[in-house]
Amino acid sequence: MRKYIFLTIIVLMLVVGCSTGKIKPVNYYVLEYYRHSEQSDLRLQKPFDYNVLVQDTYIPKTYSRKQIVIRHLGPKITYSSNDIWAVSLSDIIPSLIAQRLSRYNVFRQIQREFLEEKPDYEITTVLNNLELLEYEEFNQARLNMDFFLKKSGEEKYLVHYSTNREEKLLDDQVDTFVMKINNLIFEETDNFIGMIEEYFHTGNIKEAYAGMEKKEDELAVYPDSEIETEGMGSLLLPAITKSDNEPYFIVYDKNGNQIASAKMGTGIPLKVGTYSVAYGSGAQNQMMMKKDVKIYPRYKTIIEPDWGCLSIDIMDENRNFVKVRYEIFEAETGESFGTDFPVDEELGEQKKIWVLKPGLYKITVNNEPYNTFKNFTTVYIEKGKYQELRIVVATDGEGNFTNLVGAGLVKESELMATREKLKIYSAIHANMDINSNNETDKDNPSTTITLNTQLDSRMIYDRTPFYFISKNLVEL
Repeated sequence: MRKYIFLTIIVLMLVVGCSTGKIKPVNYYVLEYYRHSEQSDLRLQKPFDYNVLVQDTYIPKTYSRKQIVIRHLGPKITYSSNDIWAVSLSDIIPSLIAQRLSRYNVFRQIQREFLEEKPDYEITTVLNNLELLEYEEFNQARLNMDFFLKKSGEEKYLVHYSTNREEKLLDDQVDTFVMKINNLIFEETDNFIGMIEEYFHTGNIKEAYAGMEKKEDELAVYPDSEIETEGMGSLLLPAITKSDNEPYFIVYDKNGNQIASAKMGTGIPLKVGTYSVAYGSGAQNQMMMKKDVKIYPRYKTIIEPDWGCLSIDIMDENRNFVKVRYEIFEAETGESFGTDFPVDEELGEQKKIWVLKPGLYKITVNNEPYNTFKNFTTVYIEKGKYQELRIVVATDGEGNFTNLVGAGLVKESELMATREKLKIYSAIHANMDINSNNETDKDNPSTTITLNTQLDSRMIYDRTPFYFISKNLVEL
């Protein structure tokens, strides 16, 4: 009986588990012919007296899969597992082109294949890119294609049309993307047909590039190698500290207008073009400036760090936080880049990150001026490096600052350890007191030894949004 009850419970668990699980459906998409998009001015009364073969579209392996390709900023692409082409792109695209040519009455006969007679001309196409571009704020559809017309059996192209279109989508639905691609294929096919008709009317070899500049020496089969002037890219100033509390940088257009800003380490989507970027700590007129920063389509421009980063900790000799003001000066000029207080990490506060030009800086504490000869230290900021300056000060009985004891940079190995989510610190403090007394018997002195020890340990777990600290002080 128990056996049957046990089996019944297992079956019920499986049924409930299966019924509550939600399976995401696989969606299939097609490309189809739309008559409403035809252009009446391209329809001929009398066709050109030729037979034309429309060959299969050549597609690189990256885009020949059934899954819809999703392109991210930079070189990363992914394949959607739930959005699938229900048709073969290498077959449906030339079929749509052939149908368009037939509807426009361009040639006497247009076929996808000729079994008995040889065609007079051949149309070939290359699908370089067909992808859904995903940006942080919006999506785009991208179609990058080449169209060619040549005489059968010859290598020379008589008409070559190359296009690279990127169109913003109104929503993030994949069917919107497919509809946009469908329309783009017809629009670019119409442009190609217009060039074909002009060629047969004039006899002049036609060649055109849409959305890019033309090479003077040769045709480019893959327009990605051309200099493109449209589309979206992104800009990134890397966060050397690998933290999210580095200062903001500002982006200006060619007219000097501020158009965007973001924290260092955060990418900004920008239109293709040339920009200027201001970054660094201090007042706006103290920020570093990099001009002629070029943004390319679908490419993440990363500015190589020509700056360094500094953070400052101030503590007493027992490693306790001390709240005392410090100020940073450029050592050579005496120019101040600002003042601040150290943070109390035990309260979950984040350190201030100073982004500075490489060079020597003077740090004073307790409101001391630049020309002081006390309570100061110096540090050299290195290009592309993050350094943490630890200042140790003396305090009175109430924990107030009295004077600077010492300062130095934290070792890189220790600095790397502070970036771990779980950090454990431990220290042993010992005090030995030896007292000898021979007042009672000078030949047999009494000796007293007192040993005081402290085991000081701290454990910090820091992973957003959680911050936990545990402190233990054991006296023996």
